[in-house]
Parts: sequence; structure tokens; C-alpha cells
Amino acid sequence: MNANDTEHRGTRPSVLAALVVVCAIAAFAAPLGGPWLFDDLALIPGNRFVHELSAWPHWFSSSLWDTNYHPGHAALSAFWRPAVLASYALDWRVSGGRPFAFHVTNLVLHAAASLLAFDALRRWSRSAQGAFVGALLFAIHPTKAECVAWIAGRADVLCAIGVFVAMRGVAMRLAKRRAGIALEVAGLALAYLSKEQAVVLPLFVAAEAWAAQRRWDLRKTTYAVAPHALIAVAYLLARRVWLPIGQAHDPIAFTTHAAYVLESFARYVVLSAWPGDLSLGRAQLVFVDGRATPTTVFVALGALAVVAVALCAWACRARAPGVSIGAALFALSLAPVCNVVWIGYLVLVSPRYLYLPSFGLALVAAELFAAATARRARALTIAACALATAFGARSIVRAKDFDSEQAFWSYETAHNATYSPAMLYTIARELNERRPRAALRDAIAGREMLRAHAPADVNRAEITVLALQAALVLVPDLARDELTAVRAFIADVGAQRDARLALPRLDVDVRVRANDAEGAWMRERSSMSLESIAGDAASRVGDDVAALRSARRIASECARCWTLLVTTTLVAARAGDFDLATALLANLRADAPANDVGDLGAALDDARRLAAARRDAPAGLRSVIDTRYFARLGAWGRAYESAKRAIETPDALDAASAASLGELSFRAGDAKGAAVLFARVMPAADVDARMHALALDMRWIDAPLQGGE
Repeated sequence: MNANDTEHRGTRPSVLAALVVVCAIAAFAAPLGGPWLFDDLALIPGNRFVHELSAWPHWFSSSLWDTNYHPGHAALSAFWRPAVLASYALDWRVSGGRPFAFHVTNLVLHAAASLLAFDALRRWSRSAQGAFVGALLFAIHPTKAECVAWIAGRADVLCAIGVFVAMRGVAMRLAKRRAGIALEVAGLALAYLSKEQAVVLPLFVAAEAWAAQRRWDLRKTTYAVAPHALIAVAYLLARRVWLPIGQAHDPIAFTTHAAYVLESFARYVVLSAWPGDLSLGRAQLVFVDGRATPTTVFVALGALAVVAVALCAWACRARAPGVSIGAALFALSLAPVCNVVWIGYLVLVSPRYLYLPSFGLALVAAELFAAATARRARALTIAACALATAFGARSIVRAKDFDSEQAFWSYETAHNATYSPAMLYTIARELNERRPRAALRDAIAGREMLRAHAPADVNRAEITVLALQAALVLVPDLARDELTAVRAFIADVGAQRDARLALPRLDVDVRVRANDAEGAWMRERSSMSLESIAGDAASRVGDDVAALRSARRIASECARCWTLLVTTTLVAARAGDFDLATALLANLRADAPANDVGDLGAALDDARRLAAARRDAPAGLRSVIDTRYFARLGAWGRAYESAKRAIETPDALDAASAASLGELSFRAGDAKGAAVLFARVMPAADVDARMHALALDMRWIDAPLQGGE
């Protein structure tokens, strides 16, 4: 007895659909209270273009990464995803910028996609039980975690929903139902506005045409597919002119490229069957003697997998055409993410790219179950339950990794020691937690590790920039030679000369060759960050002309790049350009996450009052005002120079002045002078403790690890 013959005795389709939805939500609900992670920060809280619905023209005219989070990202992105940005903007409007609402939306969208997958499988397999098995495996497969538990993975879910809606519209159009075309157009628009993988839509439409009569009808298939094929071709041609998808700097040989395509396909097959390592940094390129080298085992496995899928599709074409269609859909819809177009990513595959292609495997499962006899259906049910239990448990465990930054990055670091985004996170976290020495150490080590194991990794340049930022924190203002060395290094990189930064006191010796790709990446990706570092160094040594030039360049080219604006605002104020400083502060308040600008506004107001007071002050008081002015703006060396006469005559100071000037001396980098001044107002035993506390505040000594990490 066939499963189709007993469908009317089974569970109602509506109940099965509800179960699919419940399981889809339950598998990935763990991170509902989780924070922004990784790309989330740049795309949502740090992106002013999704904070107001009025920014909608920007969604359509720019790439996904054309944000105000960080300069240089937009030029490296070929992603055009207006629907994704629109969904973020709607969530922002509803939630006021809390990640909880974004996580809820991801869950709801995944539940909707799973329901639509069940609906499509009902049409294609014509068995509610078979459709349920296939849709359940689709809904809870562990590779879905990236798309559902991680807010930034939403694009794949939206694209899949668009494809499924378009397929429903095609089914209605072929059945001559009036609403079909409208639904088809809506789904098509959503798919293409969500992700580039929508170009596989004609394949799904062809399968829908087959499902309409369970056989290939050339006329009906052409009628269904032709408009979508033309749109796909037009889309690809348009993208070749505007935001071209293939942007690899270093082309590779045809044979190497072909080997990587096979390796990518093999890794996707393995990941579908055995979703063990689900990290973002899995399947990184392997370099041998500086050359990217495909992994022989996976290349061979990929060739075998291609042959196996082709043979399966051919062998099942008559007796089990649904299995044949499902296998073909899986393989062909993977093509756009199998590095057929070489973009140059260092990670060959990503679990989230399986979101839509896995529907082909769901169809295979549904067809096998639907075609089974009653006796075999029982065995298949047991196997399906066991597989669903294993997949569901794995999905729940993986989803929990997205519940906190520490869990997320710990998983990445544990699985991929050379994954550069994990290195960047670790270094940036050390900087944010007031541990610049650890950040500098990790940056230097990470840079050398990437040079040896991933020489083509563009993130090496960003790690070098973080090393410069950490070094600048650790250099006192009075160490002018070191500040000058940082400026010279940045100037040499910008001029495409051999650059070397040697800071023996900090164990730093960084070299960038004139013809090295690292320098090109720094100029391309991080020019504004380098400008900010150079401007701050110039400001701290009193070169206001160079400092203001840097500040004005940033204001001109990157006025909304909030990651740079705190330093740039201070630089402008130190140079006396309060109009520029005020404008930058306004941008910072508007764009920074949670509008948290700390004491900067008060510091700017105090500095403005002190500047006004200095104009009318007697000559004898101007040095005192200058001292307060520069100290309020964090230019300790310049404040020290203004107070140098008083510092050098400590016997004339009262206790309060000695204590104040002692702190100023230490912050500027004159530890010996500070000790003399502190000795006038406190016991000798307390001097070291006081200077230790100041060193911690200046971040010259790393803060203790929190929670005993």
C-alpha cells in the first residue's frame, strides 16, 4: 500500500503544518535575548540608514555595506539587498533599536519559510506525510542556525521566502487563477531584493511546472520559465555594470578555480549530511608556499559527488522523478555559492548558503517517504524521527552559541585558530576592555600568523591598524619620537613606500613593503582609520596644521563614520576649530549606538569656555588656562608644556597644586617629575599606588581580566 493511498487516514495537513512551524521556532529560539553579534553591529545599530524609514532611497542606490559604521567597507561589497535593509529599518522602528525584536523577526521569517516549504512540498510530493518529513528536515537542519539565530543571516531567509512565494504564484498562474501573476511578481521582487542567489529562481519555477502535471511539458515549462530566465539574465547583466558580483583582486588559474568549485560542492554535501563544524570560519583556503592550494581529498570527493548526483537524477527520472528533481535542485541551486564566480573569499563555504538549496534535499526526503510501501514507511518514519531528533538537538546547541559574544567567538576560535574575524574581535575586545598591551601582543602575533598561513587575508591590514591604535594608547605624549615614528609609518604606507614602525620599548617591529598587498589593503580599506591615528598623533605633539588637515579630510570623506568621530572631534577642538568639532559631535550623537558619547560633549563645552576666557585673560594667566584647556581635551603633553614652569619649581606650590600637577606630569609621561610632586602631598608608600592607579587609568597597564577569564 502506498503512502499516498493512506494520506486521508493520517494527520490533517493543517496539524502537520503547525508542527513544522513549532519545530522551526523551537530549534532556534535560544538566542532571543542575545546581543548584536559581528556583522550585526555594523549593519544595524551602527548604520544610520536603517534608523529612519526616510532613508529608503539609500537602500536601493547603494550596497548593503555602504554604512556609516566604518570607512572602506562599501567599496568591497557587491551585495545589493534593499529588502534586508528595509526589514532592519522596520524592526528598528518597532523596537527602538533592541536586538530582541530582530531575533523575533528572524524566527517568524524562518517559520514562514518552513511553512511555505511545506506548502510547496505538498504540491510537489502530493503526500502530506512526505511533505511533513521533508519540511521538518528543512526547518530544523543545523545549517539554518546561521540564518535564524544570527540577525545578519536574514538575507537567506528572505530570499527563500521570495522564491517560495514566486513558486506558489507560478502554480496559480499555470492553474489560470487570477492572483497568480501578482503573487509571482511579489515573490520574484522579494527574492532579488534580498540576495543574489535569487538567480536560481528559474530552476525552482521549472520544477513547479513539472509538479503541475508530474511530467515535463515543453510548452508549459517554457511558459513558466521564460520570463524568469530573461529576468535572471537581465539581472546578471545589470549587476555586471553596477556593483559587479565578481571582485577578486587576484585571479586564479582555470584548473585551480575548477578544483575549488569541486571542493566547495563536496564541503556542502558533507555539511548537509554531517553538520558537525558549523563555524563561520570553516573551510578556509589552504596556502602552501604562499599559494592557495585546493584540498585534494575534497576535490576528489566533489568530483564523485557531482557524478553521484547526476547518476541519481538520471536513474530516478522515471520511477521517482521527484527524487531526480530534488537532487538536481540541490546541486544546481548551489552553483552560485560554490565559487563558480571567483570573488576571492578566504572561506570557501558557509552553512547559511545551504538555506535555499537544502529544499532540494527536503524534496528528496519527501518523495522517498511518499513512494514507500506501508512496511517501508514504518522504517522510514523511525529513521526520520531519529534524524530529526539528532538535527534538532544539534540546532539547539548551535543556536545557543549566538546567545552571547563570548560563546559565539569562543566557538569560532576553538574551531579555527587562523580565522581573522575572530582575531579582530579578540583584539578589539582587549582594546575596549582597557587592555591595550594584550591587544598589541595579539595583533602582532595574529598578523604574523596570517602572513604565514593566510597571506591573501585582507583582514591582516585591519589587524595592523588595530596594532597601531593599541600602540598609540601605550605611547605617552612626551614620547615624541615614538609618536613621530607612528606618523612616519602611516605616511610611508600612504605614499606606497617601504614602511617600518620600530618601537623597541613596546616590542613592536612592523614592516610593510611598498609592493606588499598589505599596504594596498590598508590604503583601500583603512585610509580613514590611518588618517585618524595620524591626526591624533600630530595633535598630541602640537602639530595642529597636520592634525586639522586630517580632521577636515575625515569630515569631508567620512563625516558619519562614528567609529572615528570621538578622536576626530577632540583633534578639531584641540586645534581650536569648534565649529568642526561641534558638527562632528552632532553626527556622533545621531549615529553612535545608544548615542553613548560619554563625557565628550561636556569636555567640548568646557574647552569652548576656556578658549573664550583665554582671549581676555592677562598674559600671566594664559598658561594656566592652556593647561586646563589641553588637559580637558586629553592632550596631556601639551598641558604639561603649558604648566612646565610651575612643575619645575615644586617648592612654590601648595599641596593641591602639587597633587594636580603631579597627576598631569604622570599622564604626560614624566613619571620622575610626578613622583617628586606626589612626595610633597602623600607618604612615600602611597606614591607608587597612586601612580599605579593613574597608569591603569591611562591604560599603560592592562586592566585585570573580568570574572577571572
